[in-house]
Amino acid sequence: YIWNLGTGASRSGTVTQTYDSIHDISYSSFGKKSISLITIDNNGCQDTVNKEIEVYDNPKARITINDSVQCFQGHSFELYASSSAAGSGQTLTTYNWDFGSGSNKTSTNNDTISDLTYTTAGHKKIRLIVSDGKGCDDTAWFNLFIRENPVAKITIPTDTQCFNYHSFGFRSSNSTIITNVKRYTWDFGGAKSNTQTNVGSPSNIAYSSAGRKSISLIIEDNNGCSDTTNERIWVFENPEAVITNTTADSLC
Repeated sequence: YIWNLGTGASRSGTVTQTYDSIHDISYSSFGKKSISLITIDNNGCQDTVNKEIEVYDNPKARITINDSVQCFQGHSFELYASSSAAGSGQTLTTYNWDFGSGSNKTSTNNDTISDLTYTTAGHKKIRLIVSDGKGCDDTAWFNLFIRENPVAKITIPTDTQCFNYHSFGFRSSNSTIITNVKRYTWDFGGAKSNTQTNVGSPSNIAYSSAGRKSISLIIEDNNGCSDTTNERIWVFENPEAVITNTTADSLC
């Protein structure tokens, strides 16, 4: 059996063997390939047969994304397969997505995925398989990363004070996961002095009037992720002491 497998075959030139089958032949390019086989019997008689095969061009899967790294709070990914390309002379027929665990989406046959979110932070792996009308396919992978947000907390040693001589202090704390706080933004709710905005523990905060005061804190880490929390304090009116004489102001 004398084979000629055509241009670009993994077994090039003339292949001579004593058995009637040949396996695992691949090609370096797509297109039509001409195969010839010459068979010779024990008497030296021979015959030739020719056959044409076609190797289809594979599609190319590609994923693009709006922003592959986001903070957990408010994260929303937009995925696009529109840059994927069909093989020569073909059109794409299916888009098979796998978003991994914890996502709000299931596999869908669309080239655009909007508002993809997850229930947890961390690394996420996206898979896309595109297929064409000939059943040829290609796979692309893309890694996302969702950053953990800091968790803002306000600690107030004394959240109720009398108006006379009152002076509040506040302390910011955040989750043990996040330690790289870049900025503190305080709103003391109408305090007389509001200059201690970018400190972790502002002190000597006083007010010009009694009543309920709303305190807010925004903390931002070095990655630009943030969190907001609110607390309330009370400044109580002091009683007013008055002495009233029931008799004359002066007596013998």
